[in-house]
Amino acid sequence: FQRLCDEYLFCRYGAEFREITRTGTQAGKMQTVKGTPDTYVVLPSGHYVLIEYTKQQSSLAGKLHKDLANCLDAAKTGLGPQQIDRIILAFAGRLTTEEDQALRQACPRGIRLELINLDSLALAIHNDFPQLARRYLGLPGETLQLLTPDEFIAAHERKALGENNPLSNPFLHRSDDLASFLSLLNQQSIAILSGA
Repeated sequence: FQRLCDEYLFCRYGAEFREITRTGTQAGKMQTVKGTPDTYVVLPSGHYVLIEYTKQQSSLAGKLHKDLANCLDAAKTGLGPQQIDRIILAFAGRLTTEEDQALRQACPRGIRLELINLDSLALAIHNDFPQLARRYLGLPGETLQLLTPDEFIAAHERKALGENNPLSNPFLHRSDDLASFLSLLNQQSIAILSGA
């Protein structure tokens, strides 16, 4: 769960989350270790994002309050509140609206709190990052239609095996066509480029 969520956040936030450190995962192994936070990110601004994960089901709200308090404890993190941009709590469960509100009120002003529950994580993976469902959950991709551009190119080139020109070839000698195509694509939902 922790590794899936780390990669989900990395995909979701892109360049902002390039400096990610998995302190809650034992180096070289797929085992978690105790400590606060489970993961942290140093943002380009120099501020920190502290991330806690839990699969705990019983007393979930209490566990999340404890995780939040631990993230705010300078003795455990080495960080003062002015250094923390946001705290992300990702959990494999659901909260009531009262529990959600109580957590948000417990977070000090100036520190953003992001709650990622099982439902929002599942929807984001399904709609935005299906490659994570294949990689971590063993769910096959439908028909290789929902892929990132890099994954599509790699899949096409494996499948083609000499039948087609690789998609990674540079687009040469048609710079006017390319500029026209990109301009049209900015104005329309669909554009078709054809030719040999």
